[in-house]
Amino acid sequence: MARAKHQGKGKGGSARAAEPSPRKQRGPNHRSSSTAEEAELRTQLHELGLRVKEVAADGNCFFRAMCDQRWGDEDEHLHLRRLTIEYMKANRDDFEPFIEDDEKWDAYVERMGEDGTWAGNMELQAASLVCMTNVCVHQAGQPRWEIVNFPTADRWFHVTYEGGDHYNSVELISRRWYLEGDESGGEREASGPISLSKGRDGRAAPGWHCTREPTQSVVNECVARSGGEAKKQRAREVLRLFDGDVDAAAAALRAETSYRGALKGGVGDPKPSESDETGRPMLSEDDWALRGVTGGGTKSSGDLIDEEGSDDDDDWEPVVTKRRGGGGRRGGGSRRDDDLDERVAALRI
Repeated sequence: MARAKHQGKGKGGSARAAEPSPRKQRGPNHRSSSTAEEAELRTQLHELGLRVKEVAADGNCFFRAMCDQRWGDEDEHLHLRRLTIEYMKANRDDFEPFIEDDEKWDAYVERMGEDGTWAGNMELQAASLVCMTNVCVHQAGQPRWEIVNFPTADRWFHVTYEGGDHYNSVELISRRWYLEGDESGGEREASGPISLSKGRDGRAAPGWHCTREPTQSVVNECVARSGGEAKKQRAREVLRLFDGDVDAAAAALRAETSYRGALKGGVGDPKPSESDETGRPMLSEDDWALRGVTGGGTKSSGDLIDEEGSDDDDDWEPVVTKRRGGGGRRGGGSRRDDDLDERVAALRI
């Protein structure tokens, strides 16, 4: 199982953070965190340019918080719970030794698959792999507790753990990362990871920006290092998620293949409620075009992929973008891709 580590020192906290370990449930809407604790946590987050985004306290709060990070919508929590349990079942040997209280494996996974069952540390580990991300857990007065399944990648979902029994999501404070919304005060631009290293002056920033486009040789290497079963287009998508980090992408593909098989790429990771029965997003032709797919409204999922690809068999190179006053430098096989951010955003997981 992946390592968990503690980062930094919370304001007024000890040198070691308490690992999140949900207490026995005391009711579907129970919240035990004190006003002082909530204020301390919000101060810690504010110093990083972050704030709490609350989710329902109904026993599904961890999955709700992760869904908000992944899709910007907590209501997809049952789908993420199902995928997490499927991953655990497919990788039983990694989890069964850690079951407590002499509970049998079959009974444990059946219970964890039920709506409203509180997630524990094993579910945090599994959800990290299912969502292809490291997880940073913020607690009042404690160092950040980190689940690190992709140690070479700066790809993080952020949640809070409050009162010993509740998870919330986390979002960026800066309004420039949000679309203009309705009267409720704004709408999330999109879900996605948050980086604590890409911002300025210690402030958080979106963590999904891809700066390099992998060529076919890099895709081939990623497929080989993932075990050789992954599809090339899917490998390309995952490489974009990890900004070209082959180690992280290969690890993510191995995890995905272990419980879902080799998925074809080209459709990204749409919200389950916005997908058809094949897993394809229900999109307009313009939205399909952003994903580099023509005729998206009429093609079947099996028709979306050209497994051989059309990339040159060169090393991958930085994406060249236009510079103010002079334009981007082109040449030596570099490929211009000014709308890469939009296409990567559409494929976020």
